[in-house]
Amino acid sequence: MAALWNLPTEIVIQMMKHSANLSCLWSLINVSSRFKLILMTHAWDIIENVITKTTPSCIRALMRIVIATRTSPDLFIGVSDVAAYLLKRKVITRDTDKVSDRLMLQNKSPQVLHDFVKLAHTIHGVAHACLDLYMERVLRAKPP
Repeated sequence: MAALWNLPTEIVIQMMKHSANLSCLWSLINVSSRFKLILMTHAWDIIENVITKTTPSCIRALMRIVIATRTSPDLFIGVSDVAAYLLKRKVITRDTDKVSDRLMLQNKSPQVLHDFVKLAHTIHGVAHACLDLYMERVLRAKPP
């Protein structure tokens, strides 16, 4: 831990940007209050980098909807609004480097992005727990 604490901020930012997924990023920012502060200072850039490098474009589009809904709860009235939003942005979700798509995270508060990483980590953990449970059931099942 002492070695991590002494790393220059620029190196910590690069470590965060190259996290294997949002769950790993969550673990890294919980190493120390300094790491959390670094995330809060560079949140949109770090999270955008991790999402772009580790997430398929269709999932990335859904993640952006979660962030948009978190900051503007009245943005979507129903599922049909979400579907229409996805259809309008179809071109953007195919191209991972569209500037307008990247700006969506840039204008969000660091706390919202921090909470988003926490949510992604929680969902990741729940998904693994479900997979483990069903794998165990399949392995215990007796053939007919």
